[in-house]
Amino acid sequence: LCQEYGQYYDMNVGIFRCGCVTGAKHAAVELHGFLSYLVHCATNNKPYTIWGYKGKQTRDIIHSSDLVDMFWHFYQFPKKGKTYNAGGGRRNSISILEAIDKINRIAAIQYNNYTVSDNNRKGDHVWYISNYDRFSRDYPEWSQKYNIDDMLDIYGFHKSYIKDYKNLCIEAVKRSLNYNQINGVKSKKFLKDFNNLLFD
Repeated sequence: LCQEYGQYYDMNVGIFRCGCVTGAKHAAVELHGFLSYLVHCATNNKPYTIWGYKGKQTRDIIHSSDLVDMFWHFYQFPKKGKTYNAGGGRRNSISILEAIDKINRIAAIQYNNYTVSDNNRKGDHVWYISNYDRFSRDYPEWSQKYNIDDMLDIYGFHKSYIKDYKNLCIEAVKRSLNYNQINGVKSKKFLKDFNNLLFD
């Protein structure tokens, strides 16, 4: 509908068909946002189920910042009813087993608390990678700034599902509050709110 209106009525409308999108505060769940959820499970040693295809199902992933940058390029020089694929492409594609290997390497852990089910999700694809060549042709100055390793590092470890980093953050806040010299009740409430905001 948007495509037809853009073309028939000369409207600056762009349609972006997104694949897997992620970012630092991606609130993923088991069946949606697999990479962020997998990081959460791995760094907390929680069980994870791989649904079918022997863990070889592959998706391309684009960082939300790169996606917004696509929107920005389109906004500056819009087209009439153009449709674009918005994804990470072949460069930023990964299977579940490959993702586990990368997480183990980056986090320096040996996560193996996962099972491989013989049953795949209904309607699931074994392999899906977005082709964004059309957008690259129309907007050659756009390029992705985040690769898979960057994404894993940003929302898996900088945000700190890892306890050591969490404790360091809390200690830094205590120092900035001059923790021992102000009201203890207020300090503890602030630290609790800070903890819930960043880590829960």
